[in-house]
Formats: sequence, structure tokens, C-alpha cells
Amino acid sequence: MIVRLEARFEGDATMPASAIGVGRDTMRHFIRNFDTTNGYVISQIPIPMEKDVAIPPCLRCGHFAKGIQEVHLFITARGGKTLIHRDPFANIHCVFNGTKDWITVENKYHDYLYQSDSSNREFGGFSTVDVDQVDLYEHPNIAKVEFARVTLNGGDCIYMPGSYWHQVRVNGEYNTAVSIWFTRSIKAIPRDWSDCQSKFDFTPMSDVDVLWRFSGGNDSIPQGSMDVHVLRVVLLTYNNENDIIDIDAFCYKRFPICFCGWMDLKHVLCNIVSHCNGDYL
Repeated sequence: MIVRLEARFEGDATMPASAIGVGRDTMRHFIRNFDTTNGYVISQIPIPMEKDVAIPPCLRCGHFAKGIQEVHLFITARGGKTLIHRDPFANIHCVFNGTKDWITVENKYHDYLYQSDSSNREFGGFSTVDVDQVDLYEHPNIAKVEFARVTLNGGDCIYMPGSYWHQVRVNGEYNTAVSIWFTRSIKAIPRDWSDCQSKFDFTPMSDVDVLWRFSGGNDSIPQGSMDVHVLRVVLLTYNNENDIIDIDAFCYKRFPICFCGWMDLKHVLCNIVSHCNGDYL
């Protein structure tokens, strides 16, 4: 069973490697060598592990049950840290063992966080501020930022809205957690809470609809895939007076460079809309 690896300290350009390749390892090898590996597991849950990961009751009905995107596994050894960043999806992050210290920042301080240039076109992104050595000459406005601190222990979960700024430090010799990502858009899925009157138990991930899954094989390991619910909302803004979506106009405006050679993409977009929201094409 294969899992995805990243450097133990986010921002470190060194990609951890193993006998099977760069940025990946077998679960067996990582568990046996976690204390000497300069990396950590951040990987979608492999399908064979899905039965061991529970989806909390709050995501089992209504809008939320239809919008689960990805479920990520985190296994960290000897501590770790992230940059100040924001994730593209809303998520619930649950710690199994060890502790994690979170710093959260309200979005009203967005302009003081020195977001990287590459993040300006994304729902997610990261700050260029060094979290260990803040340079007030280079980043003077960071002094205006107010933040909250939260410590998660084993058994604790935190809800993080999509695109909400935060920074995380991982403590302890061995730390495991799961993060459940779900769609950020409340407009993308019809809001029907009628099935939320029932009592829900924790349910294995294997019994729940999840948009993007990972086989656990030594092939492409997906991470941060497209939220097709948001894409559908954008597509529907191209409805004309006959309630027909002009796919060509959408693709020409959104993907002008590759407009001439993208018939496969057009076919995929048509399937997304017709599958998710009726026959609009």
C-alpha cells in the first residue's frame, strides 16, 4: 500500500525519497522507519484503509454528505510545521494521537499576510513570512495581525472554513491525524436538510460517497483535485436565454491558450454539468 510523502517542514524544497520513488513510500516501510525519515505522510486515504477511518455524524446528512471531496491521512514523526497557508476546501481535521498547535487568522487580515504571487489565482495559498524568524523589516504589516491559538490533543477535531488562514506545528515523536475536505460552496449543492432528523453514528469512509479516492497502488497519487461542484456553479453562469450552456464561450474565456486542442476537456465539462445538475447541454 503506497502513500504520499512531503518534507517534514513545509517550505523545505527537499522531497523525501524511498526505494519505490520520490515523494512516496509503502506504508509498511514508513512505519518501520518513521523515526529516521526526513518526511511525513500527507496522502489521500488508500482504499484498503477506508474501513478504519470514520466520517463524523455532522458530515452524514444534507449538503455536507453530498460534498465530501477527499480524505487525507497525516503521519508525522519528530515534529513538523507548516507555512501560514489556506486550504482550498473546508475541512474537519481530527487528531488521533500526539498534539498539534494551530494558529488561526481571520480573513480580514488577509492583506497583511504577504501571500505568495502564485497564490493570488487560487482558492488556497501560502504566505512568504518565515514562521520561525519573522522579519518585521521585510514584512512590517504582519505586526497588525491578530490571531488565535488552539491546541488539539488526541480525540480532538477542528473545523476550518475554506481559504481560512492558519499555521500548524506538530508535536511528539509520533502523530497521526485525518483531514476530511468538503466543498466550500453552499450554492453548489441544493440545500436539503430533510434527512438530518435521523440519528447518525460514525460511519466508515468505505460506506460514504467521496468524490476523489486513491487506490493505494503505485500510480498517480491525487491531492487537491478539482471541486466539481464549484466548477458546475461557474459553468451554469454561462446559461443563455434558452437555458443552454455555451461551453465554447466558457472554455475560450477560461482557457484561451489551449482552446484549439481541448475537445477532451470540453467532453468532461459537458459530463459534469449533465451529471450533476440535469440536462443543460
